[in-house]
Amino acid sequence: MKNLNFKSYLLAIATILLAFSCSDPLGDDIDKINEDLSISKEIVYTLTDDDYDTADDVCSCSGFGNFSSDDGVRQGVPAVLAAVFPALGDGSSALVTYDFFNGSSPDIRGDQQVFTVTAEEYTELGFGFGNFSDLAEDVPVYADFKVGEGSDGDYLDVTHEFFNNGTTTTVTTRVVWVVSNNAWVWAEPLPDASYADFFNESPPDFSFEDEGEDNIPFWLKATKIFAVAGDQALIQWNWDNGPGTSQSVALYIFDGTNWNEYGNVAQITQQSLNFGHDGTTWVPDNTIKYTMGPDDWTAIAAASLNSNPGGSASVTQFGNFDLTLWTSEQIFEQITNRLATIFPNPEAGQKYLITYAVWRPGSGSDQLNIIWDGTSYSEITE
Repeated sequence: MKNLNFKSYLLAIATILLAFSCSDPLGDDIDKINEDLSISKEIVYTLTDDDYDTADDVCSCSGFGNFSSDDGVRQGVPAVLAAVFPALGDGSSALVTYDFFNGSSPDIRGDQQVFTVTAEEYTELGFGFGNFSDLAEDVPVYADFKVGEGSDGDYLDVTHEFFNNGTTTTVTTRVVWVVSNNAWVWAEPLPDASYADFFNESPPDFSFEDEGEDNIPFWLKATKIFAVAGDQALIQWNWDNGPGTSQSVALYIFDGTNWNEYGNVAQITQQSLNFGHDGTTWVPDNTIKYTMGPDDWTAIAAASLNSNPGGSASVTQFGNFDLTLWTSEQIFEQITNRLATIFPNPEAGQKYLITYAVWRPGSGSDQLNIIWDGTSYSEITE
């Protein structure tokens, strides 16, 4: 009797296992649970060291603990967001901050090219007097024309006519390809007299390369007294290498108080980019979400005082757009004027989602989806 019961028990277990092998209701239930857990939420997140490893598995672009290209950011960050926030789904957005490598320090260890500007080239470039008069502006224009994009360490020595203080002379000017600027930049030579007069060095060179690199910021501060924060200077100096004299360059950036060598500052900076979840994956979304506040209403009231006196008075009193006093065109104009002030110098393609208070009659709020195309703002209607 016991044997029979045990056999019946084994038969029941086998039947249950067979039923589960034919279908997977549990798997279906898990999928449904995952769907239910896919929530919509706005988050702000800064990448960690481990996150860069996660991204590098996908894009091979963040192995040094930072990104060095926009494509790398757009490929790697979605993998990070999927790993860190698996429950977030369609409609979610994330403002992600990450370290970005802006390019190596400039040098002159790449390819050198030598050119002499011809009369025909002056004419073709629009220099009607057959000379250059602004070394920092004109010679990089010629380099773009003659060579186009360079590579790290590339430099050009350009012989040309130079008009200065009423006199035209033939000079040779050096421009260097600066990766962080993605441009040719004039290499300003340290004046020969400065080696003795300012640095107490003779002959006109430094004893070591690092000596010039470290001391030039003091010369810049003493000579470029009208510099403003953000100004840059690519300085070339001479140094004694033993058998002869070598030349080096370094890029310096003014922070409002001191000149700092690029590489010590600005080489790696923090940047942010918006991502949105489309229901399947995270995609780059550069939309800036902004809600208009008291400062905006004060500025709009002042800006519209003459063009819409009634609307201006209403904005001053209530801090909203009374839709009986404001047309959609007027609202768009005032909001985009504010955007130009709040977010100056946007890149082409930058999007904004603006929320603002209205009176219909009845209080409420409206939103404008706006994009900057590099020249003007327009409303996104889709």
